[in-house]
Amino acid sequence: MKSNRLRWPLAAVLAGCTLALLPHAVLGEAAEDAIPSEDAAPHYAKGEVKYGEAWISLAELFQNRRHVQAEMEKLVEEGKKAQSALDDLNRQIYTLRGENDNSKRPIRTDMAKAVADRRKAEAALRAQAPTEPRYEREPPQPARIQSSSDSYRDAVDEWRREVSRIRQQNYALKREYDKRLAEYQKAKAEANSVIQAAQVKVAECQKQLAELDKQFEDAQTPVLAKQLQMNDEIQSLGRQARALLVRAQAMEQAMREAPETVLFRGRIVEWDGKFHLLDELRALYTETQGEIDRVRDQLREDARLAGRSFPDDWRHPQQDKIDALKALLERAEKEAAASR
Repeated sequence: MKSNRLRWPLAAVLAGCTLALLPHAVLGEAAEDAIPSEDAAPHYAKGEVKYGEAWISLAELFQNRRHVQAEMEKLVEEGKKAQSALDDLNRQIYTLRGENDNSKRPIRTDMAKAVADRRKAEAALRAQAPTEPRYEREPPQPARIQSSSDSYRDAVDEWRREVSRIRQQNYALKREYDKRLAEYQKAKAEANSVIQAAQVKVAECQKQLAELDKQFEDAQTPVLAKQLQMNDEIQSLGRQARALLVRAQAMEQAMREAPETVLFRGRIVEWDGKFHLLDELRALYTETQGEIDRVRDQLREDARLAGRSFPDDWRHPQQDKIDALKALLERAEKEAAASR
């Protein structure tokens, strides 16, 4: 299944399917071109039309066609309900996924921070320890020589000053080194502690994410099962709709191939690609013409109130079509009256 969101537009199937006409198991008739023959006239005289290999009452065929239409409309409604149910299931999945993502977001943020801290600590561990300084060596004490005591004392004093300077300098170097070494060791200990804590945190986050994934899968599984069931139902409805459409097309083709006078005598009229009872189509004409008249009268009144003239030759955009329907009705009613 490529997607959870499968759609089977039954209305489109019923309205626009152009499948070839096939036999139907219930009626046992094969829909094929009814070629008029010499023995067709008696059947037409009895109000029968050829449907497949059999001649059948036009009235019965028309009622069967209406029954099929009702079944098709029922399937459309069932399809709409099934599609609505599937849409609800899709929304449930979307909601579950959104809740799962929202629950994961802070955990992922914590885990990302722990990983960043660990990498920073690992970089700190790679830092080199401070190098111990090179200390200056103290000069040897001046040797006593046979000279004036003042000269020797001066040399000793100079040596003592130099030793004091060197010792102070070396002490300062040692103190700075000890300080840097202590900082390095502290940073290393802290880095090790951070790495250990980060590893614990990452493992904890991974466990929480796995638990959330399991909760999501547990919540999603029954919904996905219902989705699959609903998809199967929608496909089944689609197959039924297409089968009914094939029957409907075969029935319409049979009526369409009969002479128009046969239809008129049966008080059936084809209009706009559909078959209607004569009385129903007359009612439709009356209603539509009345609406056109009301529109014309309203426009004339609006023009009068506005002080404008209203053209005598004004025609409603649908007037030509309704006039054609009127002419068709008159022919049909004339033929129906003559057959009584």
